[in-house]
Amino acid sequence: PCIHVKTLADSREEMLAAVQQVDLVVLTSPQAVRTFFLLAPSSQVPVATVGRGTAAALPPGVQSVFTPSLATGASLAAELPTHLGPRVLYPTSVLAGSTLVAGLHRRGVQVVRGNTYKPE
Repeated sequence: PCIHVKTLADSREEMLAAVQQVDLVVLTSPQAVRTFFLLAPSSQVPVATVGRGTAAALPPGVQSVFTPSLATGASLAAELPTHLGPRVLYPTSVLAGSTLVAGLHRRGVQVVRGNTYKPE
């Protein structure tokens, strides 16, 4: 089946504002990569990815500064080095769960979640 993905209209301004206030962007899927860089194409904020597939979707010249041992939100939350930033932007689908955010919060990381796209 074909899944259509809709970028949310209010996301652009939200991402552009949020990216100015964070130390790291956490991306958990190739779709999150595509949507984030569509909305904030000139972002210079370091990026962490959930796995190799997500890292492979990064645009040319952008490299992941961290990828966890297992490609899961729980592993990313548990293993992300806190020195990478106390403030993290998490652009994601409106359908994404809360495992990553909750795990990072438990470790004292401030997370700005941006619902940037919706599968339809």
